[in-house]
Amino acid sequence: MSDHPHEAGRPRVRNPFRDADAAELALYRSRPEDPAVFARFARHVLERDPESIWARVALADDAGDPDERLRLLTEACELGWAVWRPFYKGGRKVDWWTDEDTRPWMIALMAYGIEMARDGETAKAAATCRVLLKLDPQDRLGAEA
Repeated sequence: MSDHPHEAGRPRVRNPFRDADAAELALYRSRPEDPAVFARFARHVLERDPESIWARVALADDAGDPDERLRLLTEACELGWAVWRPFYKGGRKVDWWTDEDTRPWMIALMAYGIEMARDGETAKAAATCRVLLKLDPQDRLGAEA
């Protein structure tokens, strides 16, 4: 029996890469020229999937208001913790970065850590980076920097 989370008796995490709208959202580096169009699209994805971590990260990325950005990133991180905490705490093997279900949460954590550093919350930023380094010792997000 594998320790992979999909085989450990929990419902499969909604994978944004398997949903056409969210897959487009996940590729938010190729945004439309009009940021308002992109924001509308991200809100549409969030309406269809209220637990979409990707949509929150994308909206936070474009949020002009720092409080709104922090709110969205906090929600994204909390959603990820709700699913992944038992696997993180339990020490079960999960290929955190290569498992595409974990990637949105890890990106949300990194963005949250960066936001905390910008706000002068160095202890929170450092704690977030330690979590990321525990999840991915290869540091593919650059948390050690």
